[in-house]
Amino acid sequence: MVVLDEGSKRAPDVRWLRATYPAMFATFPIIGVAANNPGYYRLIDVLVLCLIAIVAVAVLYGIAYAFIRTLTRSDSGPDVAALVSLVAIALFYFYGPLPLGAVKGWAVAHPVYSLAIVVAIAMGCYFAKKRGMQRKLPAMSTVSRFLALTGGILVCVSIGRLAYDEISDIVAIHRSELARDLARPVPMRVAGVGSDGGSSGGALTPKRDIYIILLDEYAATDVYRERYGYDNRPFEDSLRALGFHIPRDLRSNYANTLLSITSLLNFAQIQPIANVMSPGSKDFTPVAYLMEHNRTERFLKSQGYRFVFFPSAWYSPTRANSDADEEYDPYKHFSLARAMRRSWIAQYFAGITMFSKLRPRMATENEVDAEHEMRDFAGIPSIAADPRLTFTFVHVLMPHLGYKVDSTCAPLVRSPGITGLSGELHCLNYQTLKMVHALIAKSSVQPIIILQGDHGSQSLKQFVSYTALPNTDQARERFRPFGAYYLPGSPAGVIPDSTSIVNVLRYVFDYYFNTDLKPLPNTMYYSHWMYPYRMTEVDANFHVVRQRAAPGK
Repeated sequence: MVVLDEGSKRAPDVRWLRATYPAMFATFPIIGVAANNPGYYRLIDVLVLCLIAIVAVAVLYGIAYAFIRTLTRSDSGPDVAALVSLVAIALFYFYGPLPLGAVKGWAVAHPVYSLAIVVAIAMGCYFAKKRGMQRKLPAMSTVSRFLALTGGILVCVSIGRLAYDEISDIVAIHRSELARDLARPVPMRVAGVGSDGGSSGGALTPKRDIYIILLDEYAATDVYRERYGYDNRPFEDSLRALGFHIPRDLRSNYANTLLSITSLLNFAQIQPIANVMSPGSKDFTPVAYLMEHNRTERFLKSQGYRFVFFPSAWYSPTRANSDADEEYDPYKHFSLARAMRRSWIAQYFAGITMFSKLRPRMATENEVDAEHEMRDFAGIPSIAADPRLTFTFVHVLMPHLGYKVDSTCAPLVRSPGITGLSGELHCLNYQTLKMVHALIAKSSVQPIIILQGDHGSQSLKQFVSYTALPNTDQARERFRPFGAYYLPGSPAGVIPDSTSIVNVLRYVFDYYFNTDLKPLPNTMYYSHWMYPYRMTEVDANFHVVRQRAAPGK
């Protein structure tokens, strides 16, 4: 209660402050979902969605207030308009999950019907109060104060959880011996002296552009033959004819994309990060940090390279890179469908809210993804025209399960299941060969090209269970990726026939830059993509060696 001295001005009118709770309830689901899914989103996506929600609520509130004020001329207009806005927000977010029974969902979900229901409820409450039911209904100001307090608490708790996660991630990275090791300079050999004391074979000049094309879930040829009945040898033969080396026995060190790419780009085992993270943690932010700020781009920048990054179509950790000198963007116009697809949290809310009614009128996910990948393949050769030394990284989300295109690279109308692999591989192989030919032709100095699968495929459904360990066949399929390396000027055997992804750049840098990295053991670790830190070692024969504690223990 505000106590006024005689002659003082009236107490400040706080009705408009009470009326801000619709914005709180509109942003709380966004912040809450982000807090429950650390690592799946980028903070800028959360901020943009919250801003859009606030603007939408402000417009809705303004319309409701003007309408109510025109009809009633009452001082309760701000409180009634806020209540109308809150009911509209509830319908927008929760119309899908509501058990409507015999009521037709499309009618309740339609924005026009929803607005009519909201206005009818609010006005009914208002006129009931006016007709002498004050004792049965709380004052509108009381309702507004209660809702404003509730909304404020919910938002503050969710923001606190977000802040706690961010701080915990910073602490984990700071505590990690792995992060400190990766921050140290890459060891170099004395010019002309090899690591064994003999003569160095490193070809230090001329320096060459370097391209790493990460092909997500691209498995080895024998995996495709055994599990899918697909013969991928013609593609490999075409690459060999161009001068690519394809190891006979290449292993992935990790079973999921996050850890595998991070290991590749840091040419280090990432397993030690599990020492500072709970086995039950789903927060892949610390590993995503090591992926984004990786040792490869730091080392090559020290060698005079610029870093060009091709954002992936939808995978959050590779959707942007703040260390890049240039992020390739082939688009000349804004697309709402593409913007939603690139943001996990926007896509989530677009699927569960009233906004889903508009999605059939927009480009499909397959169309968005197919366009993105085709534009990337067309854009990669353009980097070769730049005379500056360039390191380029591209994450292609093909041929990942949930196949998007047919053999002609046209978007599929619906997912074909695992039977769609052959069509997508045919498209991907064609685009890859076309891109490689163009890169070699347009480069004034022959480039280094690394075509790398991050892991094998998943026809044996390795990830159906969060807790079950893979059997031998499942592990063999998942830990056998594709790899092909164009290393001009190098002798045979620079990358041996039997190796693993963690060592690929160690061999490349030792030869071309005279580094002193030496190969690491080809140790493999299995973890479910949802629990990346619950790692289980897998031996060279694809047998499980040991298991870490289950989530939450």
